[in-house]
Amino acid sequence: MKKNFLKIAGPALVVLIILMVVIVGAMEINLEDKFIVDNSGKVGIGIPNPESELHIWGSGAQVLRIESNDNEATALELVRSSSPHRDWQIKNDGGVLKIGSGPDKNYETMLFVDSNGGVSINGLEGAGNAYVCLSPSGKLFRSNVPCT
Repeated sequence: MKKNFLKIAGPALVVLIILMVVIVGAMEINLEDKFIVDNSGKVGIGIPNPESELHIWGSGAQVLRIESNDNEATALELVRSSSPHRDWQIKNDGGVLKIGSGPDKNYETMLFVDSNGGVSINGLEGAGNAYVCLSPSGKLFRSNVPCT
């Protein structure tokens, strides 16, 4: 079986390279202005001089997105390396927002917000599980049983 290949050499190759440089130059891609890692390791997105480890800047609302492509839980962990310490986690677990805390990334969920807007708070002083519910009149109230 004969394979056909396009062979570009000599002046045609030079013209092709020049054309590619012109096209790429016309795209006005300037990563320098959009993404930077400075000499101290700080990352800037939309800002040339980041003031923290990760600094995102731009006009309008800014969103930091963490997405799982296979429907697993996504989370943001706030961890300190010194001991003793208490770590925090904000997690989307199957559509339920969970905020938890614990030592050494051993998180105990303290706040749940379900996909219907129901809120439950665990571990209130001696009260066991506590639920924050919304009355028909629009007022929040505490309950020892799940909201209906």
